[in-house]
Amino acid sequence: MMLRASSDEKGANADINMISDISAGSDEDRSDGGITHGRMIIDLVDASLDDPDGDPSEARRRLRDVAGPGLIVEVGAVLAMFHLNDRVADACGVPLDEFGIEIRRAVGEQLGMDAGGL
Repeated sequence: MMLRASSDEKGANADINMISDISAGSDEDRSDGGITHGRMIIDLVDASLDDPDGDPSEARRRLRDVAGPGLIVEVGAVLAMFHLNDRVADACGVPLDEFGIEIRRAVGEQLGMDAGGL
C-alpha cells in the first residue's frame, strides 16, 4: 500500500485526485489512482466512513476476493492510524508548523477544497 509521499519516492504515480472523484460512472470508468486495487480500497474506505450506520461488508468482501485478507488488514490499519494520529494531535493542541500548513493547503487545492480557513 502506498500513500502520496511513498508513491513519489518510488517513482509511482499515485493520484490523490481520485478520492474526490464523485462522478457517477461505471466501475471501469473510475480511476484507481495509480494504486493496485485503488478503486476498491476507496470504495471500502467510503463504505466505512460515509455512513456510520452503514455496512461495509460488501466492499470488504469484493476487495478480499480480489486481493486477499492481508490488504484488508493494511487498509484498516492505515485508516485507524490516520484517525488516531489526528485525534491525538488535536487533543494535545499540537500546532501545525508552516510546512504542515502548506502541505494541507496544497492537497486541499489539488482536491478542489477551500483551504482558506487554515
